[in-house]
Amino acid sequence: MYPKDPSKNRVIPIRYLYQSKSNTPPKIELRKGKHIVLFLSLQCGYCKKAEKKMGIIQRKFPNFPFYAIINGDTTLLQTFMKETRLAPIPFTHFNGANEFMEMNGSAMLPSIQWVQDTVVVRESNYVNISETEIEQWLQK
Repeated sequence: MYPKDPSKNRVIPIRYLYQSKSNTPPKIELRKGKHIVLFLSLQCGYCKKAEKKMGIIQRKFPNFPFYAIINGDTTLLQTFMKETRLAPIPFTHFNGANEFMEMNGSAMLPSIQWVQDTVVVRESNYVNISETEIEQWLQK
């Protein structure tokens, strides 16, 4: 298990996803329950690698509550989706770089955050994420 990091107990201002006039709100309710939220940029090569790996996991475990919040030039979205096979993971393309970075909590991308009721309880990266640990966390 990932050790509990006191710096991770921060609330994601997820309200930006639901209150923005320039973005379509998610069809999934992210303000309640457990979710593994991916913050990705359409221009980031590592984000593409992260999305590919997370997509493989999502196909293997379709009940895992993954959700991607993607930022970047909308003209790159189709290419990103084609290269990463994004389809199985629900996502929002979010316009608004400042709010995106505030939700992510840093400028570091890709970011994979384990969230319960909008509170980040863990973070991992696409290299060390464990399917077993996700299952254990979801069962708690």
